[in-house]
Amino acid sequence: MAPTVRSALKKHLVHEYDVTARDGSPLHIVYIRHAPGTWSGGEDVIDVYEVPAENPDVLSG
Repeated sequence: MAPTVRSALKKHLVHEYDVTARDGSPLHIVYIRHAPGTWSGGEDVIDVYEVPAENPDVLSG
């Protein structure tokens, strides 16, 4: 798991899915729903990352 995702686990809801892209290549989806109060101007904020399975470190921060 990338450090960026690992840090989100502390106070946010994180889901990870391994799927197949339309071209048949493996793809890793990371869905992060931020805790209320994390962002101003919105209480329901999400991030969705599509990570190629062959390059899982793309989210390293």
